[in-house]
Amino acid sequence: MVSSFFKTYPELAKYENEVKIIYRGYKFHHIWYDENGVLEFANSLYSKVKWIATEGVYSTFPTPKKLKLFLKMIMKFRFLKLKQKL
Repeated sequence: MVSSFFKTYPELAKYENEVKIIYRGYKFHHIWYDENGVLEFANSLYSKVKWIATEGVYSTFPTPKKLKLFLKMIMKFRFLKLKQKL
Protein backbone atom coordinates (compact mmCIF):
# COMPACT_ATOMS: atom_id res chain seq x y z
CA MET A 1 0.00 0.00 0.00
CA VAL A 2 2.72 2.48 0.97
CA SER A 3 4.78 1.77 -2.14
CA SER A 4 1.80 2.24 -4.44
CA PHE A 5 1.14 5.65 -2.84
CA PHE A 6 4.66 6.76 -3.74
CA LYS A 7 4.30 5.45 -7.28
CA THR A 8 1.21 7.64 -7.62
CA TYR A 9 2.97 10.64 -6.03
CA PRO A 10 6.63 10.29 -7.10
CA GLU A 11 7.47 13.82 -5.93
CA LEU A 12 7.13 12.48 -2.36
CA ALA A 13 9.40 9.48 -2.95
CA LYS A 14 12.20 10.95 -0.85
CA TYR A 15 10.03 10.27 2.23
CA GLU A 16 9.21 6.65 1.42
CA ASN A 17 11.71 5.00 3.78
CA GLU A 18 10.65 7.17 6.72
CA VAL A 19 6.95 6.51 6.05
CA LYS A 20 7.57 2.76 5.91
CA ILE A 21 9.33 2.92 9.28
CA ILE A 22 6.35 4.73 10.81
CA TYR A 23 3.80 2.31 9.33
CA ARG A 24 5.89 -0.70 10.35
CA GLY A 25 5.77 0.57 13.94
CA TYR A 26 1.98 0.49 13.72
CA LYS A 27 1.93 -2.90 11.96
CA PHE A 28 0.73 -1.18 8.77
CA HIS A 29 -2.65 -0.27 10.28
CA HIS A 30 -4.37 3.07 9.81
CA ILE A 31 -2.43 5.83 11.53
CA TRP A 32 -4.09 8.99 10.23
CA TYR A 33 -7.82 8.65 9.94
CA ASP A 34 -10.37 5.86 10.13
CA GLU A 35 -14.15 5.54 10.11
CA ASN A 36 -14.23 7.03 13.64
CA GLY A 37 -12.18 10.12 12.78
CA VAL A 38 -8.63 11.35 13.20
CA LEU A 39 -6.36 8.94 15.09
CA GLU A 40 -3.95 9.63 17.95
CA PHE A 41 -0.83 9.59 15.74
CA ALA A 42 -2.26 12.26 13.42
CA ASN A 43 -3.35 14.45 16.33
CA SER A 44 0.03 14.12 17.99
CA LEU A 45 1.95 14.94 14.81
CA TYR A 46 -0.31 17.89 14.03
CA SER A 47 0.16 19.27 17.54
CA LYS A 48 3.95 18.94 17.36
CA VAL A 49 4.17 20.65 13.97
CA LYS A 50 1.66 23.34 14.92
CA TRP A 51 3.85 24.44 17.84
CA ILE A 52 7.24 23.85 16.23
CA ALA A 53 7.87 27.60 15.98
CA THR A 54 8.38 27.58 19.77
CA GLU A 55 11.48 25.50 19.03
CA GLY A 56 12.76 28.03 16.47
CA VAL A 57 11.52 26.29 13.32
CA TYR A 58 9.27 28.53 11.25
CA SER A 59 6.98 27.14 8.59
CA THR A 60 3.31 27.13 7.70
CA PHE A 61 1.09 24.14 8.30
CA PRO A 62 -2.38 23.39 6.94
CA THR A 63 -5.40 24.36 8.97
CA PRO A 64 -7.23 21.50 10.71
CA LYS A 65 -9.91 21.66 7.99
CA LYS A 66 -7.34 21.26 5.19
CA LEU A 67 -5.57 18.52 7.13
CA LYS A 68 -8.82 16.62 7.57
CA LEU A 69 -9.50 16.84 3.82
CA PHE A 70 -5.97 15.56 3.13
CA LEU A 71 -6.42 12.64 5.53
CA LYS A 72 -9.75 11.75 3.91
CA MET A 73 -8.01 11.78 0.52
CA ILE A 74 -5.41 9.31 1.84
CA MET A 75 -8.15 7.02 3.18
CA LYS A 76 -9.99 7.15 -0.15
CA PHE A 77 -6.76 6.31 -1.98
CA ARG A 78 -6.13 3.33 0.32
CA PHE A 79 -9.73 2.14 -0.07
CA LEU A 80 -9.54 2.32 -3.87
CA LYS A 81 -6.25 0.41 -3.92
CA LEU A 82 -7.72 -2.26 -1.64
CA LYS A 83 -10.83 -2.46 -3.81
CA GLN A 84 -8.66 -2.98 -6.91
CA LYS A 85 -7.08 -6.01 -5.25
CA LEU A 86 -10.46 -7.62 -4.69
